[in-house]
Amino acid sequence: MENPKINEIIFKELLKRGYSLEGKTRVWNIADSKLWYITPEQAQAFLDLEKSPEYSKDVILKEIDLIKENIGEIIKKIGKGPVNIIDLGCGDGCASGI
Repeated sequence: MENPKINEIIFKELLKRGYSLEGKTRVWNIADSKLWYITPEQAQAFLDLEKSPEYSKDVILKEIDLIKENIGEIIKKIGKGPVNIIDLGCGDGCASGI
């Protein structure tokens, strides 16, 4: 059963962020992954989801494929020197799903 408190938190967050207009239609971005971990319970549920084989197949492996397919272009953009990379929203930071 869905937690009404979490639904209320997400609803308030969406209202706070506002909407964008597409023509005359108001659009709220419910796909924002930050909404997945507003509470500790949601954060843990997302970490649990990341460990599932389905998530690995449908998300992580596709992200890896995108990087592999575009590595030449990425290297052109960043050059051959050292680079710092910050991965925001990387879950627990472990690559155990790979």
